[in-house]
Amino acid sequence: MHTFENKTIHSNANYCYICESKWDSSLKKSIKSSFIVGKITDGIFKPNNYMLDLLNKHLHNPVALNDHQKITINTLLEKYGDGILNNLDVPPKPKGIKTAKVIFFGPELVYGEITRKYNIVEKLTQSFGLELGQHILAVSWYLVCEGDALSNSDVWFEIFETPSKLPLSSQQISKMLELMTYDKIMTFYKLWLQEFSKSNESILYDLTSISSYSNNLTLVEPGYNRSHQSLPQVNFALLCIRKTGMPLYANPLQGSISDVSTLETLLKILDKLGYHPNCLMMDRGFGSSNNISYMLQKKQKFLQSLKINNNWIKTIIDNNYSNIRNHPKHIIIKKYGQKKRVYRAFTVKCQWVHQIETIKNDRIKESMFAVESNSKYLAPSSNITIKAQYPCFLHILFSHDLSCDHADKFIIELNQEAERLEADESATISDEYKKFLKISKPKCARKREINYDFDAIEKAQETYKGHVCFLTNDPSISTAKEALEEYSTRDYIEKDFDEMKNELDMKNLIVHTDENLRARLFVQFLSEIILRELKVTFKNNDLIENLTRKQISGALKGMHKITFANKYKDIYPKATKKQRLILNALNIKCKSLD
Repeated sequence: MHTFENKTIHSNANYCYICESKWDSSLKKSIKSSFIVGKITDGIFKPNNYMLDLLNKHLHNPVALNDHQKITINTLLEKYGDGILNNLDVPPKPKGIKTAKVIFFGPELVYGEITRKYNIVEKLTQSFGLELGQHILAVSWYLVCEGDALSNSDVWFEIFETPSKLPLSSQQISKMLELMTYDKIMTFYKLWLQEFSKSNESILYDLTSISSYSNNLTLVEPGYNRSHQSLPQVNFALLCIRKTGMPLYANPLQGSISDVSTLETLLKILDKLGYHPNCLMMDRGFGSSNNISYMLQKKQKFLQSLKINNNWIKTIIDNNYSNIRNHPKHIIIKKYGQKKRVYRAFTVKCQWVHQIETIKNDRIKESMFAVESNSKYLAPSSNITIKAQYPCFLHILFSHDLSCDHADKFIIELNQEAERLEADESATISDEYKKFLKISKPKCARKREINYDFDAIEKAQETYKGHVCFLTNDPSISTAKEALEEYSTRDYIEKDFDEMKNELDMKNLIVHTDENLRARLFVQFLSEIILRELKVTFKNNDLIENLTRKQISGALKGMHKITFANKYKDIYPKATKKQRLILNALNIKCKSLD
C-alpha cells in the first residue's frame, strides 16, 4: 500500500517521498521503504525526472505503465489533485555528451511502404484509435521480420524503427491484446474488405488447425489435427484472393468444428460486413449437399471440388464413361513441378435438384443432387415435390497417373494398418479399412492372423479412382480445363497456412483468453498481408523470386543510418546487392542506394 509523506530537508523546499509498506512473511514484520518523487516549490509540486516520465506516460501512453507505476501516480494525484498535470515541465536534457547513434530502419522502409500502399494505418486508426493501432502494426512488423514469439520482442523494439515510436515490452503487448475487442477487429475487416469490394477476382476459402497449450479457452477443443499432434487445437479460417493469395478475412473457430459446417456462417458474416465474393473456390471438405444448395439459393457463384462418394456423381460418370476416357480431343496436359500429368476431361450440363419425397406414415425425405439434363428436371412420381432446382456444370477429369497414385497410396496405408494390428494384439481395425481386412485366430495359434479381402480391394480400385470432379454455377468457368486451372492456384492458400504456422510463430499459441486468441490471430493476419505483398512483388523477378522470409528480413535488418548530434546530416552506408534488389523490386527510393 502507498502513503504520501512530506519531509523537510532545508528551509525553502519540501521534498516529497513515496512510502511503501510490505509484509515480509519470513521475518514476520512489515518492511518500509521510500523513494523521492519531487518537491514543493512556492506551494507547487515539481516532479523529479522519474516522476515526470511516469506522468507523461500517464497522459500520452498509459499502456506503457505497469500496475505499481499506476498506483504511484494515483497516490500522487489523490494528494495534490489533477492540476499538477497542467504544470509539467519538459525534462532537462541528460548530462553527458552524445555524438551519434545508429538507427536501423530497413523494416520500416519496406513494411512501411506496403502499409501506406493499402492505407493500413488509416484503417487501424479508425478501428482501434491512433495509439493502439500503431502498437498493433508494430507487433505485426516484428512477426514478419523475426517470426518469433511475442515474448521475445523486447530487444527488437529497442533497435528498430516502428510505428509505435516507443519500445514495447512483452507486458505492454499483453495489454495491447486485451484492448483489441472483437468489435474493433470486425470494424477493421469491414474497412479492409471495402478495399477489394469492386474486384472481380475469384476467392479461396479454407481451414487449418493450430495447436494450443492453453487449457481454459472455449475455442480450444480436441479435434482432427492435420499435423497429427496430440495437443488441443483451434481451427483458423482464411479467405484470400485466388490470383495473389492476398488475405481478406480470417477467423478462429472451435477446434472440433468441421470444414463443411463453417461456410454458411462465413457468408452471413461477409454479408453483414458488406462484402460479396465474386466466386468462392473450396476443396472437397466443403462439398456437402446443404452447402451447394445454400450457395445456389443465395446466388453465390462457386467452384466446388467434390468427393466421388455420392451415387449421383457415379451415375453421371458411368453415363459418360466413353466420352471421358476415350475421346482424343478431351485431353489436358498439366505440369506439376517437374512432372506432367495427362487428364481426359468432359463437361456435363446439369440441374441441381432439391426435392421432398413423402414416404410411409407421411414421413418426409429431403434429397439434394445433380442430374444430367439440358432442361428442367421433372418429378418422377406424384409423391415427390421439387422444392428448387438450378442450372450448373459438372466438370469431370480422369488421369491414369492419378489413379495409380491413389492405388499406391491406398495399398501403402492398408499395409500400415495391417502392421499396426499385428504389432498390437488388442488393437481394432479402423472403420475405413474394415471392408478390406479380416481378423481371425485359428485354434491353438499363439497370435491372431490379419487377412486381406482381395475381392474388396480390387473392387475399390477398379472404378472411380483417378477421377476429379468440380461443380460450378459460374458461366465463366465453362470447360473442365478452365475449372482445373482455376482450382490448381489454390496452392496459394495452403502455402499461406504453412507460412503462418511455421514461419510466423503460429504453430503453437499460448494465450489465456478467447479474446486474446482472436487478437493474436488478427495481428498474424496483418503480418500475412505484408508477407504476401512481398511474395507477389518478387514473383516475376528471377533474381529474388526464391528468397525466403528469413532471407528478406535478414537483408532488411542490416540497413541502418548514423545520426549525429547538432546539425550534422545523417550518414547512410551503401546498400548491399541483395538490399538493392529488394528495394528496386518494390520501387523504393533510399539514400543507401545513392
